[in-house]
Amino acid sequence: MIGVRPTVAADSDLLLEIFAASRADFAFLPLPPDAKNQLIAQQHRAQLSHYAAAYPGAQYLVVEADGAPVGELIVWQNDSQLRIVDIALLPAHRSRGIGTVLIRRLQDQARLADLRLQLAVWASNDAAVHFYRQLGFEQTSDDAGYLDLTWQVDRAQHENSYQRREVG
Repeated sequence: MIGVRPTVAADSDLLLEIFAASRADFAFLPLPPDAKNQLIAQQHRAQLSHYAAAYPGAQYLVVEADGAPVGELIVWQNDSQLRIVDIALLPAHRSRGIGTVLIRRLQDQARLADLRLQLAVWASNDAAVHFYRQLGFEQTSDDAGYLDLTWQVDRAQHENSYQRREVG
């Protein structure tokens, strides 16, 4: 069973581990382990600080599979969009359908609220770009090495589904 729960202070080591695992570029830095760990922690704090400033009121969630923590999800909403600020799974839990379940749930949430679902992904992350495109996301811009991807409700399909519900 895939679920999410709000992060708590006790999750800090887990969230740092998830951050480090999602940043393969750190593995190749020619630094002693202590220096590398300090750099990773500093970069994680900087990322969280940026998210707090850019996405006030975002939901910070721990992703769980069968009750065990396996990733993080940060989601923010305004009047026009539901934004996936960050989504990351520990390597041992990737390619098991967890991400698909999470994205489908967010698509359902966006559909019900009549919002776009948006995110940014590194342009060089071919696997992630392919994953999101398979789930119906389309590129809306390319900025500084990131692709902005958007999923929108198919208006005709959305209206037809409501008409069917009213009739049936």
